Amino acid sequence: MAFRPDFSPAGTTSGPPLAARAAGAVEAVIKAGAAQLIAEPWRVSRIIRGAESLSCEALRMEVARRRALPNAADFNLCLALAQLARALERPAFVASWRAWRG
Repeated sequence: MAFRPDFSPAGTTSGPPLAARAAGAVEAVIKAGAAQLIAEPWRVSRIIRGAESLSCEALRMEVARRRALPNAADFNLCLALAQLARALERPAFVASWRAWRG
């Protein structure tokens, strides 16, 4: 089977291209993961060791630092960091993080 540059099979014309569907699926996973981190902030320590001792601002800086590192080969880590970065944008996460840390 031949594929076009957008990774959709040649000869198909219905629906969005595969790359667009994949991007939408990844976006949905990031959104769901961010919501999970807001609901259960203890999960952050699975992404960043020692996170429970960090303030929200320190956590935000650590996420930014790690996302800038060349780790694109580790999709799971990139996904987890994207979920955490998205959660950190939400005031609900800040509140749940502070409540969890005590």
